[in-house]
Amino acid sequence: MPPKVKETAIAEVQVFSLDNLNPALLPELATFKESQLKVVEDNPFVVITDTASRDLAKKYRTARVSARTALLGQDKLISSKFNDAKTKAKSYIAELIAYTQPGELEQQKEIDRDEAEAEFKRQEKARLEQQRIDNIKKELEDYVAQWKADFNIMSFESIEKVFADFLESYTTYDLTVLEEFEPLFPSKIEELTQYLYSKTYSLTEAENTRLEKDRMEAEAKKFAEEKAEFEAKQKAIEAENQRKQLEIMAHQNRIVAENFKISQENERKSKELTEAIAKLDADKKQKEQEEADRIAEINVKEISAQVKPTVNVCNDLKGYSKGETITDFSTNLAEYPFAPNESFEVPTWNSIAEDFNNSGAKSYSKWLKDNYNVPTKL
Repeated sequence: MPPKVKETAIAEVQVFSLDNLNPALLPELATFKESQLKVVEDNPFVVITDTASRDLAKKYRTARVSARTALLGQDKLISSKFNDAKTKAKSYIAELIAYTQPGELEQQKEIDRDEAEAEFKRQEKARLEQQRIDNIKKELEDYVAQWKADFNIMSFESIEKVFADFLESYTTYDLTVLEEFEPLFPSKIEELTQYLYSKTYSLTEAENTRLEKDRMEAEAKKFAEEKAEFEAKQKAIEAENQRKQLEIMAHQNRIVAENFKISQENERKSKELTEAIAKLDADKKQKEQEEADRIAEINVKEISAQVKPTVNVCNDLKGYSKGETITDFSTNLAEYPFAPNESFEVPTWNSIAEDFNNSGAKSYSKWLKDNYNVPTKL
């Protein structure tokens, strides 16, 4: 038997041109119009008035978003297959989106309004809550600040009263105003108590210091008074001793004055005696000078008698000086002849004194030694 021939089914293939492509006939988009219209029908616009309407509005919006995103997904699929028909497909898709997007935008606007209002209410609620918390905290802070101020102006004398007032204040405090912050109150009281103890300790130390200072000042004052009394007694004793010393010194001064008076009298008498002796010596010297002058004149006369009148005596004789008395002139004259027309003047004590005055010398004895030999003694 000849083999059986297998029958082959030939499917009819529809041929279409992309140039005349009708997007509505595409299998990927054929059913989307009905589904989009169905979404519009099933998800109408909702005015939000309560929680239920808000949830329903969000649900409808989500359905519309899902319908749109489904078409957008088809857009990518079609674009990948029909690059050349992309523009027409997009136009059709946009046409389809136009069914749902206006309602979507309107619904989104309503949702945005509702969420903004809800956010405002939430923020207002948060603000009021923060304000409530801040007020409670300020209540605590003001309470602590007030008592610290009272502790700072507290004096040592008012410590007991302040302690009592503080005890009454925190034991009768209305804790209900603190609400959930009530547990913070005991820690604040502990803080204030420590602060009060610190101020009390400082004031007590200051008071003890003041008392110690007053005690030391009292002791110092007492010591100063005792010292002043002792010094006054010492001064009285010293004054008495000084008075006695002054009396002794006065007595000694009187004795010294009397001795000085006696000494002055003795000195006066001694001076008178010295002057009398000096006068006697002066008179004696004067007489001796007068006698010497007389003898000199005699010698001059004798010499003149032995010398011719026209002969002058030389001023410088060997072995003789001016003022020296010449007793043996004849012998010297033969030994020392005079030069013609040269006169010789024998000095006298008066001429020597006149020469000294004319010389301007100060020391008479030195001048005599420098200009004259020692005269011959009578």
